[in-house]
Amino acid sequence: MIRLFVGLELPNEVKQSLLMMGSGVDGARWQALDQLHLTLRFIGNLDPVAAQEVRLSLQGLSVPAFSVTLQGMGLFGKPRAPRILYVGVSNPAPLIALHEKIDRRLIRAGLAPESRKYIPHVTLARFRGRSLRAAGYVAQHMGFSSQAFDISHITLFQSHLGHEAAAYEVVERYGTA
Repeated sequence: MIRLFVGLELPNEVKQSLLMMGSGVDGARWQALDQLHLTLRFIGNLDPVAAQEVRLSLQGLSVPAFSVTLQGMGLFGKPRAPRILYVGVSNPAPLIALHEKIDRRLIRAGLAPESRKYIPHVTLARFRGRSLRAAGYVAQHMGFSSQAFDISHITLFQSHLGHEAAAYEVVERYGTA
């Protein structure tokens, strides 16, 4: 099986600024430099034939160029038992539109539509169990804002799950108009 998702690669300067925030929360497993990205559409596990259909369905995908600024923080899950600590985006509308465009193409390729509401974000840390400091950390860093960066392409990634952390491999890049 091939585990896929579509996302945005982040500029190295933005990744470095995110890495500098990676401490001070009990129970957090911080993302490494090569794990930082912004997911546009999680696809999941596919057989090789379906994975090839996904690749073909995304060819020719184009969107008007736009820029992204990461801003603010949040938690998915309960404040004392979070699952994910994330950085949000200042203007999610272009990303939501791109997510919907990708989702339509994947549906035509035979995949089920996205079932969860799309919230553009970059995962900073994952949790197992309780964290007493996560909500305070979010409140302390709510004013975070990255430099704006232009989107030049979207990326189809393959995710390789491991004992410690997932490794992401670029499968293909698709240009923007």
